[in-house]
Formats: sequence, structure tokens, C-alpha cells
Amino acid sequence: MSSEVSVEDLLAGMSPEARAMAQRLRRLIRDVHPAVVERAVPAARCIRYFGDGRSLGDPVLDLSPEGDQVLLGFQRLPSSADPKGLLAGAGARQLRIKASGSFDEPYYRRLMEAAFSQHRGP
Repeated sequence: MSSEVSVEDLLAGMSPEARAMAQRLRRLIRDVHPAVVERAVPAARCIRYFGDGRSLGDPVLDLSPEGDQVLLGFQRLPSSADPKGLLAGAGARQLRIKASGSFDEPYYRRLMEAAFSQHRGP
């Protein structure tokens, strides 16, 4: 029996609101970078995204549930890509998105595009 956990299994453990927001972000990620590889990482309670068409090398993004929020983590993103100053953290930076909050798709899209443009595959 495989110990592999699917993305759907990971999503099933989220609140309905957080799951809906995560699904919306997943669609946007795939729209921004159609070749993205999506991997559930149960130990980190996140969905990890790789931009090289394989799940090798450094991830570009992470999606993680945290109560009524979804954290969108960027592994490499220059400060200049975030003119609104919404990202927190040093190194890997996170955007906290309230599941019931507004969805600034153009801004999230620009952040994702900048993250994928910074990515260098293995």
C-alpha cells in the first residue's frame, strides 16, 4: 500500500472555506504556468509547486491551510515584485489570504509570474 497522499486528500482536511480558496489559487497557478507540477507534502501540510515540469529541484510556490486562511508561500521572489508590501517573512515569503476575504487575482497573478520567472530548474 502506498504512503503517498494526494492533493485531494490534503485538501479534504481543510475547512470548506479554505478548500474553496485553495482551489481558486490552484486554478490560477495552473493558468499562470501550465507546466507546473503539483505535489502534496503531508509532513509540511502543504501543496508544493515545481516549475520545471518535474517534481525535482527547488519548489516555486507552496499552498498551506492555516485555519480560515491559506498561506501562499514564494520560495524566491524579489521585494520589488510586491509593491503593496503584502508578503511577510525573509527568504521564503508568504501571503496570508483569508478564505472569506477578497481575491485580488491580478495582483496574485503578477506575484506568481514573477516567482516563476525567477525559478531555475535543476
